[in-house]
Amino acid sequence: MRLPITVIAPTLMYRKAIWIILTTVAVLAISNYLTGAVFRAFRPSNSDFSELYVSSRLWRQGQNPYDPMIATAARQRVVGGTGSIFLINVPTSLVLAAPFTFLPWGRANFFFLMLGMAGLGATIFGLLRLRQASSFGLETAALIVVVLSFSPLRIAFQWGNIVLLVLPLSILTVVLAESHYDWQAGVLLGLACCLKPQIGVWLGVYYLVRRRFKIVVSSLMTSLLVAALFLLHPIPYRTLVACYQTNMQHWFAPGQPYGFTEGSVAAVLLRTQSVFYPLTHSVPASNWMANTLFLGGVAVWGILMWRSGKRIRASLAIAALWSLSFLSMYHSIPDVSILTIALCDVFPSSLRDWTKIQKLTFALLFLMMLPARSIFVFVDRHLGGPIIQSWWWNLFFVRHFAWLLVALSFALLQRMREASREKDGKNHHVDLQGCESV
Repeated sequence: MRLPITVIAPTLMYRKAIWIILTTVAVLAISNYLTGAVFRAFRPSNSDFSELYVSSRLWRQGQNPYDPMIATAARQRVVGGTGSIFLINVPTSLVLAAPFTFLPWGRANFFFLMLGMAGLGATIFGLLRLRQASSFGLETAALIVVVLSFSPLRIAFQWGNIVLLVLPLSILTVVLAESHYDWQAGVLLGLACCLKPQIGVWLGVYYLVRRRFKIVVSSLMTSLLVAALFLLHPIPYRTLVACYQTNMQHWFAPGQPYGFTEGSVAAVLLRTQSVFYPLTHSVPASNWMANTLFLGGVAVWGILMWRSGKRIRASLAIAALWSLSFLSMYHSIPDVSILTIALCDVFPSSLRDWTKIQKLTFALLFLMMLPARSIFVFVDRHLGGPIIQSWWWNLFFVRHFAWLLVALSFALLQRMREASREKDGKNHHVDLQGCESV
């Protein structure tokens, strides 16, 4: 039966319009990465990568990379940046950053950002592999555009954050693991742990729960090898520890930028301590509440994994575990980029198959995708002082990212529960059909 042309034409025009919009947004997002980061690679910088570059260079020369005075002076001399350095990156990250230090600053930064662009492509490739899409349709295109437009990823490029390498390493680890290349997956996992252990360790926990011991052993061997390389340039242990503790105090002590008490930068705090402290005005109480929320979520996650076995897809379970880790542990805003792995479950084979929980998850990721800083700057200019300085504005809007992460963790746990039931329902339906045929 043929449909009237009047019915077919609007549908084709509608899909064509969507394709044009998605293509335009993708081009704008890529151009933003180029103009906002890559094209500025040769300029003096106070970026995260300049800190890692200078500190790794100091380590390679046998100097203390965690001494703020030495590191700050080195950046001013080598990079041209004027900001102070209080490094808190783990020692293994200095080892992996060492190859960049054989290049002058401009070339090293350019090469790092180009690796980030390549890693972005690898991330999208990995997400599409995990999603197991049979064809390239609107849903696949929409997933790509959401990744390219994801605000934390854009911030990662602007800040020169090492998550630009950790993200593709983590996603490709899952891809290789799901393809049963366990040893290779373990190597990538080990490298991710050496760069950002607060991200990589949760992948290790997931595969340990799944009893994929080859992956865990391979990652441990890789991490230990990189850690052993750090000892090639011996620096007094006590000096390193003392400087590292000083740097941690600089960032996380009460009243400091990431300490979640008065004087902290609330807009960049993702831990739930930042929302509990204005309610309790107590550091121990805020930590207790945040840790209880995290441990409770992990307990639910563990029960769902135990009951469902292998029936919950890896991308969904890992996304939930990563999201839970944000509730009580420090992460920078660029780290939120890893939660794009949840898109593998959010975008089913057809958008018509969306469940309510999947729609909620996408809505939360969409809110994270928006350029919050630009929105707040606009709002600050047009709203009155009493509103901006009110308690509810500071609690809910300024700290909106922490609330979004709480909601996303809940949604992903609910989705795990829902996905497990979907599998049970499908298996039960198949069994019934088999009984009827007999």
